Amino acid sequence: MPFLSQSDELLNIYTDQYPDYGAIFDFSTFEYLFPASVCFFGEIPKDADFQYMESDGTGFYSLVNNRYFYLNLMMGDKYRPYFEYNLPDFEEDVDYIGEAGLNILHGAETGQLYSSGVWGINVDFSSGGRKLVMPGKMLYMMSEPGGSMWSEDKARFYVLNGTSITEYGCSYGFNGSKYMFVYDLASENEFIAPELVDENTLFSASNTEKYLFFTKDNVIYRYNYDDVTAKPVKFYEYPAGSQISYFKHGYDSEGERLEVGVYDNSGSDKNASLYYLDRTGKVTKSYENICGKIVDIVYKNSI
Repeated sequence: MPFLSQSDELLNIYTDQYPDYGAIFDFSTFEYLFPASVCFFGEIPKDADFQYMESDGTGFYSLVNNRYFYLNLMMGDKYRPYFEYNLPDFEEDVDYIGEAGLNILHGAETGQLYSSGVWGINVDFSSGGRKLVMPGKMLYMMSEPGGSMWSEDKARFYVLNGTSITEYGCSYGFNGSKYMFVYDLASENEFIAPELVDENTLFSASNTEKYLFFTKDNVIYRYNYDDVTAKPVKFYEYPAGSQISYFKHGYDSEGERLEVGVYDNSGSDKNASLYYLDRTGKVTKSYENICGKIVDIVYKNSI
């Protein structure tokens, strides 16, 4: 596999199309370089379940068919993860991996938070010293703007219980004497608009403002979590029949942006498009009909 110079930046677009599962491009020229399948150990089977994918800037974490992968984004010409976790203790009951100061797992059956193993650090979620569980399916976990995993900070968790969604607010920090991250429950309330959330909803929190963005079908909503009594507002709407499959915040020279992957049911091999939206909802860049359904995008600096 060829070596790329230090100045190169790569764009990894992951799709649900077997066997390549997307492609790796040169970010500046959009030139195709490799199939995205090189980012995983072994072959990802047809119709794989991409349960969750997340990047924290230095690593790329994914849960595919209950196999946990970690890809170091600063690995030079080595695209494959330098380790993979099989999760026999968690199979069938892990519903989410994500970072709220630490990349952690949520077990749906027990409601416990677990360390992902990348850091080897335990997690404690408690209220007044009493250990808590978050029953139901974890929909999203996030740090509030300006957070740092090594200092006292605030995090939020959204958990589906039947038809209602519970919003947990907590403070967290690293406890050196216990060698664990401690999450202390600070608030608990019912999310005001559960009817806007379904099994295909995606979430992404702003890193600069106290807004949580989420999707339903072809619509993006914005929720001010500082005012839990205020209904989410419509932020952007794509044409009817479109479905949003990728949805995350990123940055460019103008500041924070939303990156949105949208696909239609045309049946074309290139039925998906990628859009960048600024903080006002204006489309600043668009790449139309570039690939199949997008499941994730990672930007990787090669060294």
